[in-house]
Amino acid sequence: MKAKTTLLIDDELLNKAQMVTGLTTKAAVVQAALEVLLVRESTRRLLGSIGLVKAVRHRRPRVPG
Repeated sequence: MKAKTTLLIDDELLNKAQMVTGLTTKAAVVQAALEVLLVRESTRRLLGSIGLVKAVRHRRPRVPG
């Protein structure tokens, strides 16, 4: 299922992400970022549950404006 959503995203950050990844659409960049975030957090939780990583406070990303 896909949802149509309006997001306020830093244009410079999005453009840099597109250049670095080679992804051609904004939607593809956001999709990839969400997938990476899920993998990172799942890995962190798994490692934390077996005692390999101490609990880490989440840093909130800076919000432009």
